[in-house]
Amino acid sequence: MKVYKATTPFSRATSALLTVMHHYKPGIPLTRELEFSMWQRSASLPVLTSSIFALASLAHDAGIKVHVVVGDLDYKFPDYRFQGYTKQEIQDAEFSAKIHYDGLLKRGVEVEEKEFTLDDVKYYLRQGKIILLRLNAGVLRDTKSVSNYIIVTAYKDKIFHCIDPIIGEEEVPRDKLEHAFVTLETIKKRDNRMIIFG
Repeated sequence: MKVYKATTPFSRATSALLTVMHHYKPGIPLTRELEFSMWQRSASLPVLTSSIFALASLAHDAGIKVHVVVGDLDYKFPDYRFQGYTKQEIQDAEFSAKIHYDGLLKRGVEVEEKEFTLDDVKYYLRQGKIILLRLNAGVLRDTKSVSNYIIVTAYKDKIFHCIDPIIGEEEVPRDKLEHAFVTLETIKKRDNRMIIFG
């Protein structure tokens, strides 16, 4: 899989999605222009981060089969004050995320609201799927905690093959990925989410 690295801190999810979309549809160019276009179409405005529902819509519109699983359908951004957002801006972003969710449902894409584990991720990987997984990427980068999406492509011998939109390809031991998965909820107070491709 050819890796496209993010060019801004806010377009990491769209950069990861662009990598996956190019894998399935090689005619999709890996360009900064497309990264920004996808980011603009997927952001839960006025917040600059992308909605998983909008990301799934972009992939679906490109002809890629997707299935979305979220721990909680509600929009949550508990540390918004530390990011410089107001409560009103978060309420507006929640409204924006709902528009993205409704748009995905109109496309006929399956969205499941349920808790899931890394065993579920492994199950889909064994079926040959590719996963875009939200977790505490700070654990993988040895930095402060941060909620980001990474690509997971394979699992073998207790090692996950991942693609981080900042670092690129990396082999992650199961216990380290488990820590990143669990601390998304315990430290960042965000639900686990994934898009299953294929």
